[in-house]
Amino acid sequence: MATALAGETMAMAISSPGYIHVSLASSTSSASSLSMAGWSHRRTRSASMLVAVGLGSGKLGAGRRATGSSGASSLVCRSSVSPLSDANGNVAVFQSEEEFNTILNDAGDKLVVVDISTTTCGPCKMIFPKFVEMSLAYPDAVFLKINGDSSAESRALMRKWGVRAVPNFRFFKNGEQVHSHTGAKVDELKTRFAEHYGQSIKV
Repeated sequence: MATALAGETMAMAISSPGYIHVSLASSTSSASSLSMAGWSHRRTRSASMLVAVGLGSGKLGAGRRATGSSGASSLVCRSSVSPLSDANGNVAVFQSEEEFNTILNDAGDKLVVVDISTTTCGPCKMIFPKFVEMSLAYPDAVFLKINGDSSAESRALMRKWGVRAVPNFRFFKNGEQVHSHTGAKVDELKTRFAEHYGQSIKV
């Protein structure tokens, strides 16, 4: 089913349980939440690229375990908090609240950007290379990724964070969340990054 949104065509489909992916989605900020209650499952008629939109904000929540580790002792101790490959650039993959809080504490006043995805989200996979490029271009910021459907812990964390659609990007500074938006628009991601990075960025 296609729906017009801000002059763009939007197709909606259910992907992972509890997550909605939308093509050519507009973003939502942490100041507003999109209620998912009462939404029925819909099938898209289009095989076009899907972009997820959903809701935004929340404090840190319950931890998750992706590979059996309950948490990393520090960012340097990379047992489970680690880039999976060179393709991940400077993006560290975390899998629990404990790991996230450790990284956040170690980051100090650096900007921390979190990419919240799922393993089945096409739009998440499409924007991730751009996220990796940003991590390489701005090594003094901290770039993180979590797959919200990778384990029972990750699903619990997503519920506590209030994530209902992906990709969802969250920005933290000095231990506090300063921004959240959803959608796979690269321009939106760069704009929000520039707002909180504190200096000019490369286009």
